[in-house]
Amino acid sequence: MSFYTSLTGLNSATAQLGVTSNNIANVGTTGFKRSRADFGDIFATSPLQKASSTVGQGVSLKQVSQEFSQGNISFSANSLDLAITGDGFFPLKSADGLQDIYTRNGAFMLNEQFNVVNSAGQRLMAATVDSTGSANVNERVVLTIPQKTVGEANQTKQVQLGVNFPADAPVIKDAFNRDNPATYNKSTALTVYDKSGNGYLATIYYVKTQNASEKSPYNKWQTHVYIGADEVKASLVQATDEVTKEPLYVNQYGKTEPKSKVSDDIDANAKTMMFSLDQLTDKRTSVPASITGAEPSGAYDVNAGVDFSNLSADDLKDLFKVDIDGSGSPVTVDLSYLAGSSVKLTGTQLAAAATNYLNRTFGDERYFDFAATGSNVFKLTVGDDSETLTMDLPANSTKMTIDQVVAAMQAQVDAVDSASAVSGVTVGYDRAVQAFTFTGSTTPAPVITLSSGAASANGVLGFSVDGDKVGETGAYPKAVTPNSDTFVRPAALQRYGITMTYDTVNKAFRIASGTTGDDSTIAISEPSDVGTNLFGMTAQEVVASPAALRGIASSPAVAYGKTPGIPVNNNFTVDASNNRFVVTVDDVRGVVTLPPRADYSLDSFISELEKGINSLADAKGGSVNGVKVNYDEEAGRFTFTTGTATSNSFIKVSGVAAWGLDATEVERGQTSTWIKPTQFTDPNTGKPMFIDEAGKETDQPAGFESLPKWSPVYLDKGELTFDTGGNLVSPIAGSQLETVFLEDGKGALTININYSKSTQFTSPFAVLSQSQDGAPEGDLVGVTIGVDGLVSASYSNGTQKSLAKILLVNFSSPKGLRQIGDSSFLASSASGNPILGTAGGAGFGTIRAGATERSNVDLTQELVDLITAQRNFQANAKAIETSTTMTQAIINIRG
Repeated sequence: MSFYTSLTGLNSATAQLGVTSNNIANVGTTGFKRSRADFGDIFATSPLQKASSTVGQGVSLKQVSQEFSQGNISFSANSLDLAITGDGFFPLKSADGLQDIYTRNGAFMLNEQFNVVNSAGQRLMAATVDSTGSANVNERVVLTIPQKTVGEANQTKQVQLGVNFPADAPVIKDAFNRDNPATYNKSTALTVYDKSGNGYLATIYYVKTQNASEKSPYNKWQTHVYIGADEVKASLVQATDEVTKEPLYVNQYGKTEPKSKVSDDIDANAKTMMFSLDQLTDKRTSVPASITGAEPSGAYDVNAGVDFSNLSADDLKDLFKVDIDGSGSPVTVDLSYLAGSSVKLTGTQLAAAATNYLNRTFGDERYFDFAATGSNVFKLTVGDDSETLTMDLPANSTKMTIDQVVAAMQAQVDAVDSASAVSGVTVGYDRAVQAFTFTGSTTPAPVITLSSGAASANGVLGFSVDGDKVGETGAYPKAVTPNSDTFVRPAALQRYGITMTYDTVNKAFRIASGTTGDDSTIAISEPSDVGTNLFGMTAQEVVASPAALRGIASSPAVAYGKTPGIPVNNNFTVDASNNRFVVTVDDVRGVVTLPPRADYSLDSFISELEKGINSLADAKGGSVNGVKVNYDEEAGRFTFTTGTATSNSFIKVSGVAAWGLDATEVERGQTSTWIKPTQFTDPNTGKPMFIDEAGKETDQPAGFESLPKWSPVYLDKGELTFDTGGNLVSPIAGSQLETVFLEDGKGALTININYSKSTQFTSPFAVLSQSQDGAPEGDLVGVTIGVDGLVSASYSNGTQKSLAKILLVNFSSPKGLRQIGDSSFLASSASGNPILGTAGGAGFGTIRAGATERSNVDLTQELVDLITAQRNFQANAKAIETSTTMTQAIINIRG
């Protein structure tokens, strides 16, 4: 029995020697994992047998298992050599594609199909990746590294050109001819590529076409692009805003705005005229609506002067009606005060008289209010006290104009007995000095005294109790203006700045609105015979224009004060120290004196000052109308705005420092200007161009009705524009070229050339930078494998591509794997199912490219194991020898 027990020992020693020898033999095998022989004793008993006295029957080899500890890393120059640092196996596919194989041996190479394989032809598996390098673990492919970018050639779409154009280059006027260098300044060339990667020489010629000038402060260069022998025309490119870089749009007055500001008013479906940014140069001055009459009849020699001695007041009372800016309440021109005058008035003088009348009548004249008791009564004395008239105007009247008050006074004078000196008095009103006038008919002029005729002064007319004598001109020495806040003409119907002029050359009168632009209107109606013959006026009308014709409204003059020294938000006092204001408005200058009071509020102060300013007039009959006085709460100052709005409008208001008006400046209005957009004309055909509903240019006008509110603005095709500082103004987004179809049907190119890095300095012509996004097919120049297994390939055309991501596999029990040689394994029921993951993930090691994992065999340990196996073998052999000797002795006993 002991013989057989020792025999099992010999067998186990032999097995251990074999495992150790195998480990030693594979010490240089890449990825090899050392084996270990596991033994178990043989022991058998029966149920009734006493186990404590049973002798074992030897030893048996239970299994040969692998130790999957980490081997040392060995580096190499082959980027396809891979080593796993940590847990995991490379997943492989057998050459026939039927078996899944797993290994730690990362010595890979490319086969004839550019698959990554090991020496046994087993192919490395990897996961597909998207553009970000993220792996799709469920989609696994054989890792393949193409040697060329087949199908990966890039078509040129964008060219970046940074060029310095010499600022002193001459302007060339001759027609461009690429074969004649005298017709262009400079040229550059570069290679562009089609979709298949075929290269073509693109040549760009530059022609300076304009130097900066006062009319157009830009330097311009025209580009001509050729691909091979074919010229490529520039496409239509919309101009962009210099600040926001948004597309530009223009309205009918030439105002340009970026898209974001006018997006709500853009009608993308409307056909419009085509406008070029470079042609928005037709600058015009805004004008008012106007009507020019015919030449006056031969009965009136307007140039020499008209004698009115033969014309009655009825002849001059209703000359014609004028309505301005659609007020709906026409004014009848009444020059009846000229009737019977033998003083000849020229056309210019007549025009001035009509201008004064129109502005006064259309303006902001107020009523007299005689509602206060006694305000309608005063006393007129001529000479001594015996020649006295107590006048009694209509009592309780709240709406009497200056002319009506004068007429009422004159009517009472005329009613006096003709023998009285009072009967010869003529009543009037001098608007220049803002006073009623009373003149006698005798020479020398009689002494005329005016008093209130009561125990208290007449506050409305300004007559004192004791009375005051009129001056040599007959004017009462105190200014009196209408005291009511009610306008003769409602504020909404007031119009200012109306003019009538006379053209001495063409012998024609012209009436113009006081506002400029297409919203201004004027209408002449119901002309009398004198109105037609003297002024040449006939019934006609100029209405508001929906199309750009007269321009836009002009700006009034606005004067600004400083912060007042008086706290105006509370009631304050106006007295003789601060109630005087010197005012100049347009051509009228005067002094406004506010009534002293201790209870002025800001509103009442503004109202009184505004009323005083708008009561000013001059000796020529000119008057001030429509001035608005305001207080700017935010800035803390008074502002003064003229009613007129032209370059001839100006205003200055001076007062004491308490009002912040001690250092005001003269401010002027501004007659607006506008640009008449010029429709672009095709230089080749001479036809005006349009932009259709699809944004395409066309020379067909069908479908165009009128300009929309905003139309796109385009750059001249292929033109580069620089400011005087040498900076590129346009095109900001690049010069888009039309599609060019390549020879031999190879395809087409649509290229945008971006000149944003170009300059125009005094230095010589130079290409500062040049690039394009096209590329031909390229050869493989390198492979990079990241620690996460991402495989990236670099090609000679500059292309870089993520090809795949190498996956790793792990098992619940790697020792259960089945060895099949070449450091490879198959999964088994003992190992469990393979678990896929990415390198560096939980439970997986990382991948080191350009390295392999050496065998984990420890030679020292293996040599010790050899000695141990040898001793085991010798000891078991000795046991067999002893057993044999004993057996022989037993046999000898029998013998």
